[in-house]
Amino acid sequence: MAGDQIDSGHEVIKYSMEWEWNRDFNWTDKWGITYNSKDLYNEIKGDITSYMQKEEAKNSKLEENELMGLRLYTAPGFQPINTFLRALKPQKKEDDDSEDEVDSPSEVKKTNPLDDDQTWA
Repeated sequence: MAGDQIDSGHEVIKYSMEWEWNRDFNWTDKWGITYNSKDLYNEIKGDITSYMQKEEAKNSKLEENELMGLRLYTAPGFQPINTFLRALKPQKKEDDDSEDEVDSPSEVKKTNPLDDDQTWA
């Protein structure tokens, strides 16, 4: 699957949600329960048809992939996603005792989170 590309009509997307989750990585939550990305993705994907039939999903007009993303994030999958997103925030310098504030665009570390060696998981 590495290097797969999806033509979304206007741009080429190099990686898909399915590709990310099927890289088969593990993480452990604060209660010591270990999860596997591939297993979690396949479990939620197997249930997605029933979720799409629920009244709330129909009313929301969400696409299947959007609902998949929500289900993954509201399941134990939030942990590796949050860890990755938090790592993108620039680190404060040790001698910086200023209050947390939003960094200006020029101060934010420029990174492409989907470089081949730096995907979210």
